[in-house]
Amino acid sequence: MFNLILKNRSILIVDDAEDNRSLFGFYLKSTKAKLLYAKNGKEAVDICKTDSTIDLVLMDLQMPVLNGIEATREIRKFNQQLPIIAVTAYAFPGDKQCCLDAGCNDFITKPIDSDVLIDMIKSFISN
Repeated sequence: MFNLILKNRSILIVDDAEDNRSLFGFYLKSTKAKLLYAKNGKEAVDICKTDSTIDLVLMDLQMPVLNGIEATREIRKFNQQLPIIAVTAYAFPGDKQCCLDAGCNDFITKPIDSDVLIDMIKSFISN
């Protein structure tokens, strides 16, 4: 199956909404990637500090405790190479540039097209 290219790769899904975390899990199930989850930006930063096996982060922007932009900035203080894809339902002009300026590598808006998402992930973490 073409999605097996992500087998043995770890993806951290950061979103405060359980439904969204589940949906991402459903979309990525066929990839055989190891999926980890965080409910807010602070959890994401903590996980990224302690788990060096994470290959990519899907970072929601609107979250409690620490939003996605601030979490990305914090992660960039100790890890410049980790690919981070910003995910948002609220895309305004300038949002993509703001995400890129904060250290995100790319940007995708909800509702998510699973094929586009998987292709984007593969562009950052292929074998």
